[in-house]
Amino acid sequence: MLTNFFSNSKPFHFILISLLLFVGYTFYNFQISSFENDFIRLIQLTFKFGLYIVLMLIFAFIIKKNNLTQINSYALFIFICLLLSTPNVFQNSKPIFSTVFILLALRRILSFNSKKNIQKKILDASLWIGVATLFYFWSILFLLVLYAALIQLASKNFKLFLIPIIGMFFVFIICTIYFLYLDNNMILVYRPQKIYKL
Repeated sequence: MLTNFFSNSKPFHFILISLLLFVGYTFYNFQISSFENDFIRLIQLTFKFGLYIVLMLIFAFIIKKNNLTQINSYALFIFICLLLSTPNVFQNSKPIFSTVFILLALRRILSFNSKKNIQKKILDASLWIGVATLFYFWSILFLLVLYAALIQLASKNFKLFLIPIIGMFFVFIICTIYFLYLDNNMILVYRPQKIYKL
């Protein structure tokens, strides 16, 4: 039955999958929190849910743009099922911010096939990975994916391999300036919760 239902891609499927995510998200958060006279907490949870919808939209866009699957809604459905099977991710917003930026980086990496503006795409991908690392440190491992894509390009221009390092260094510099302005301290301490805290 599910096979037939999700065998094509329609806006109705996206709405239904969003509703499924909303039910799971609401059920989990009402189970661990009480919302009596806590309007700010409710706004924060609404904002977080908006992030999940943005995540789904980016995910669907990447799949459609790069023809990663046939025209169906299976990928989105499986993605939401995986999210709902690990509900602890609803407690902390940092992994979601990190995932949004990683998906933006993967979008740039997958567009290497066109072989147009490769240098800009490499720099974009490394910047997105660098920003994702600020929220969740182990996102830095996605640099391996970026380098694997560069190796697959089979380019003889070895300067391309330096661009991700420049992109990560740029994020490091901006982060250092932020901490210097915030704490007036020359030592950069890795504190992503000070960058964004929910």
